[in-house]
Amino acid sequence: MGKPKVKKKPGVESVRIGADPESYLKMKPVWRFSDFDWDGPFGHDSCVSHIANIRSHVEDHLANFESMTWDEILKAAGGKKSGNNNHHIARDKFKKDVQKRLEEKNIHADTLFSLRLDQGTRIYGVRELNCLRIVFFDPHHKDHGKSAYEFS
Repeated sequence: MGKPKVKKKPGVESVRIGADPESYLKMKPVWRFSDFDWDGPFGHDSCVSHIANIRSHVEDHLANFESMTWDEILKAAGGKKSGNNNHHIARDKFKKDVQKRLEEKNIHADTLFSLRLDQGTRIYGVRELNCLRIVFFDPHHKDHGKSAYEFS
């Protein structure tokens, strides 16, 4: 004979504890290029004109980031101004043509994450937990006229 079935007492349920929204800070980053805008104004071709071996350049920097946690990446300081090299940027801080291209590519995030590769090069993406969906490069960050970002 099988075990008898036992009914649960009314009102008694298992309690689920929600995940910590900042748990990604302890994780190491991973990258995804499936949403990368290869053909756009900040795609591969725009980078090649500034950085001879863009693939090696990006791979080397991303490999270095992989040794860090997201917390360490967010706290990496430097540059001319005080603050962090790597941070979220509101979508409306990007130039209008960049915002339009994000719409065309169905990238609807309110913020993009900026990763500083070097003084003049940034990678922008959408962070989802510990994964950064890389959307485009900005090899013109030093040149405010050509950069994707609206400097204020």
